[in-house]
Amino acid sequence: MYYNYEAENALIGCILVDGDMLPKVLYLQPADFFSEFARDVWMAILACKQEGYGIDQITVGYQLAKATAKPRIELLSRCVARCPTSLHASYYARIIKELSLQRQQLNKLAQPIKTRGIKL
Repeated sequence: MYYNYEAENALIGCILVDGDMLPKVLYLQPADFFSEFARDVWMAILACKQEGYGIDQITVGYQLAKATAKPRIELLSRCVARCPTSLHASYYARIIKELSLQRQQLNKLAQPIKTRGIKL
């Protein structure tokens, strides 16, 4: 398995509950997230930080709606509900990064096969 939706959603929940955890996980990039939803939310979180907004469900939901034209407040609420504690944000981030690196390695290995026109 090269993704973990639970870790992605829990990390988002952690950041929404406790925005002070964000500096500990800022090494993550949107591309590190497997799910499109998590990538979109991470970009919205980064936009909030860049624009000087506090980070919570309302501000991130606002940025998300601006960027994607999809109001997803209910999905953000689910992430918060799945967050057992914000203290584990760095562990969730580490899981996400490890899986992202595994996907990148797999893609590098598959590239020569893809360039030969072989379907995987």
